[in-house]
Amino acid sequence: MTHTAPRGSGRLHPEKTHWAQRLQVRGYRAGYFGKWHVEHDNDLAAYGWERDGNLHSERMRAHRERVLADEPEPRYGDLQWRQNAPEGYAERMVYGITDRPPAKRAMGLTTDLALGFLDEVLGGADPWCCFVSVPEPHDPFLPGREAVDQYTIDELPLAPNVGLEHHDRPGIYRKAARAQAGMTERHYREAAACYYAYITEIDAQFGRLLQRVERAGALENTIVVLTSDHGEFLGAHNLPSAESGVLESRDAPSTWRASDAIARTHTSLPRPRVKVRPWPARSPSVWRIT
Repeated sequence: MTHTAPRGSGRLHPEKTHWAQRLQVRGYRAGYFGKWHVEHDNDLAAYGWERDGNLHSERMRAHRERVLADEPEPRYGDLQWRQNAPEGYAERMVYGITDRPPAKRAMGLTTDLALGFLDEVLGGADPWCCFVSVPEPHDPFLPGREAVDQYTIDELPLAPNVGLEHHDRPGIYRKAARAQAGMTERHYREAAACYYAYITEIDAQFGRLLQRVERAGALENTIVVLTSDHGEFLGAHNLPSAESGVLESRDAPSTWRASDAIARTHTSLPRPRVKVRPWPARSPSVWRIT
């Protein structure tokens, strides 16, 4: 509801109950951290979120200033590609390698605020909900060298329809394809390496959150959900980013983890069309939505 929507219409309907408000009336403490991307006002308290750590919040601004007070502007290495697109498109970086560590990027700053909230609620008696929405791995893909080096660029597979011609397709597809004209198979593999490296870095931040809950002895009484809003093309269909609702864009992960005790008492947890995954090793109930 924020992409190209008129400001007056890019809002949630206040007469409709937001799900965090349902938690709130049941005594939950709810915190939201990171990318909101739902409506224009960024007034999360109006929708039931007691702790607002969205990217545009005063809390995030203050934390960002503390962490980056003396930080120089990030530098990017030789492995990068900038879109020099046709008329109507601004030049922009598509991928690169940054010298700024994850702790000083959005994923780390967002996780920091969420950990502060967890420290507070894990010591109390009230139930809680902590929503962490990191902006990564959205393009531009700008991970660190350590994560990128975990991938062998030349061995990364490409979609079979990289370079697909759009001459008989709607104009919006032809225009989108022109935006990445000049990208070779090597470029696509480099982009994939940076995208996967971004996800590797996110895994580490997700681990920080799980470790904090586990250290408090609360993991077995917590439902953990890992999901995303969309995938990336990485050259598939000869389209950039996630511009269309085809499989590569809409096939987002949704993994739910709960202890067997919770699974037995909460029958509304998603069960249809699922695959059981052994994560973590202590055999909780895990569902991957397919």
